[in-house]
Amino acid sequence: MKIHTFSAVCENKATGFFVVDNTILGTTDSIVYKDTPEEDCLNTCSTNRDRYGRSILCASFVYDHVSFTCTIFKEKAKPEGKADAVQAVGKRYFEKVCLGDAVPMECADSQFIRADDSVLIGFARNVTLVETMEQCVEQCVKEQDCKSAMYFYEEGECITNTESALSKPSSFAKEENEKVVYFQNGCLTKLQSQG
Repeated sequence: MKIHTFSAVCENKATGFFVVDNTILGTTDSIVYKDTPEEDCLNTCSTNRDRYGRSILCASFVYDHVSFTCTIFKEKAKPEGKADAVQAVGKRYFEKVCLGDAVPMECADSQFIRADDSVLIGFARNVTLVETMEQCVEQCVKEQDCKSAMYFYEEGECITNTESALSKPSSFAKEENEKVVYFQNGCLTKLQSQG
């Protein structure tokens, strides 16, 4: 149970979310809320409280935009968790990430678009050794011109990029050999939309 609490609770830290479209979590251990807007679902997961104020543990959730269904999980997808991510059209997978002290509070509930086994070629800025994907997110958010990053989780390598798959789509590619997670700086996107 301890691992669930650790991955679900962001004590004294802002919460962010990795987001993967057309994906669900391959586990049945969940709580389902019907007729729920996506924003309420995100808030429930962020605060670990449902709309009735009841305490829950949420490490990730899947939102179905067709049926307005919110499915909350105590588990995360690999590599951070044990569950498998499974393709499912029309579903959106959100995985909680705790943002460190160095991350501005305005970044709370930022959405970091994620693509597994994908890389951006030719725009690396910094290479840092980190222990977790959360530390890689923190590294990217701290750097002023980081638009995306890649976390090679077998080596613990975090590579920050000055561009993203949105700004340079022709440089975005599948990575067949190494275990890597690509994500875009959702905090940058959020701050730009507020400005």
